Amino acid sequence: MKDFAPVTLLASGSFVLATHPSLPVKSARELIAFAKKRPGELNVATAGAAIRLAAKLFDSETGTRMTEINYKGTPQAITALLSGEVSVGYPSTSAALPQVRAGKLRAIAVTSAQRSSIAPGVPTLAESGVPGYDVTSWYGLMVPAGTSRDIIARLNGAAAKALAHPEVKERFSTTDLEPAGSTPEQFGDKVRTEVAKWAKVIKESGMKPE
Repeated sequence: MKDFAPVTLLASGSFVLATHPSLPVKSARELIAFAKKRPGELNVATAGAAIRLAAKLFDSETGTRMTEINYKGTPQAITALLSGEVSVGYPSTSAALPQVRAGKLRAIAVTSAQRSSIAPGVPTLAESGVPGYDVTSWYGLMVPAGTSRDIIARLNGAAAKALAHPEVKERFSTTDLEPAGSTPEQFGDKVRTEVAKWAKVIKESGMKPE
């Protein structure tokens, strides 16, 4: 917050709260009820900070307690979920959908506040009994602190023009990222909100760097 000045939010992507088909749940409410009766018994695959935080926030918001199995990378975490080594995971939406269509995974909900454009039939967790839940991977443009407002405004305008370009929109449609765009002030507010939100989750969960 001290070293950089916000220009614009560029894009954000969601994850899917997914389960192995052997787990007898078909909705977030069913998963929460199932997990509450078995504290610590369900294993959840994580890989990387964003997914670890998504899992911690889910436990915190629902009063559940799953055992986190932290894998080296996303491919290993997805493999563990597909094999049934773990029961729950948070693959990216684009990685989950082919496995869901093949019947190898069950999509419970997306983690973003809005439904994903590439998975409109999958509800959000906020719709599914976890109000306010919102976890995305997001990307933004920043410049060094002290950069003139004129330059920030020019960069913001150029980014908005690029995000509106048909070829850029077409490229985004092949990923699980949703083009965004914002004012510098809106992006700055988002960063401050995210910092405060995740600092609280990290402190309350006792989460440590891996």
